[in-house]
Amino acid sequence: MVVYKEIIYYTDNEIDDHIAKLCKDSLSKSGLNIVSSSLKPMKFGSNKVMDRKRGYLTLFMQIVDCLERSEAEYVFFCEHDVIYSKEHFDFKPTKKDVYYYNNNVWKWNGEKAVSYDSRWLSQLCCSRELALQHYRKKVELERQGIKKRFEPATKRGIDNYKSEIWESEIPNVDIRHGKNLTGVSRFKVEDFRSKPKNFKELNYIPHYGTINLDS
Repeated sequence: MVVYKEIIYYTDNEIDDHIAKLCKDSLSKSGLNIVSSSLKPMKFGSNKVMDRKRGYLTLFMQIVDCLERSEAEYVFFCEHDVIYSKEHFDFKPTKKDVYYYNNNVWKWNGEKAVSYDSRWLSQLCCSRELALQHYRKKVELERQGIKKRFEPATKRGIDNYKSEIWESEIPNVDIRHGKNLTGVSRFKVEDFRSKPKNFKELNYIPHYGTINLDS
């Protein structure tokens, strides 16, 4: 049976149990079905274990696996080190040829929070079929040694579809814990080659305060 929205969740299991629990608990509050892929057995959603080493090819293969097992029209891409607000999943995509990114996300390292205009994979919502087409191609290219590791619709080379931005009422929190495979951990303007738009820096996270990353 086709459903409107589902979550795909992929993890390499290289994360502190305390952080993993914070993030999984936030997803459990979404009310949506979860299709998960992991590198170690785990009880979370409809899970399948992939016997591979951590890496970008493995990541892309995990995404394809989740997309193939999902039965939804649209999917939310969810990662093991992001705390998602329930409001994130209120978003209702309407176009099957557009990649949608939630721009209301703060990066948190335990001491400092930063936010700026961005399009991160962990904030993506789009048509399942659109994503499946995209990531099957990425798997093929990665196997050929051609690295196309950018987020959908941020560069040319995979497809030419466009992206749109939305902002949830309550932000998401991208936890930078030192073992992140994707994304960058820049917490100062001078760390960027070109200044990001709407850069903000705080010693707390709006709506959350601070989040203890120690177990």
